[in-house]
Amino acid sequence: MSYRVTVGAKSKIGKEAYIDIGAIIDRNSDIDDNEKISIGEIVKGDN
Repeated sequence: MSYRVTVGAKSKIGKEAYIDIGAIIDRNSDIDDNEKISIGEIVKGDN
């Protein structure tokens, strides 16, 4: 995981997932194993 990443409560980050600079992971999000999240990407969770 890079710096300046925001991860919401109850989110699950898989093994070897790569989350790039400034990404925002919404609460209740699931990031799969080996998934790549790009610079500044916003991932919506199940709210």
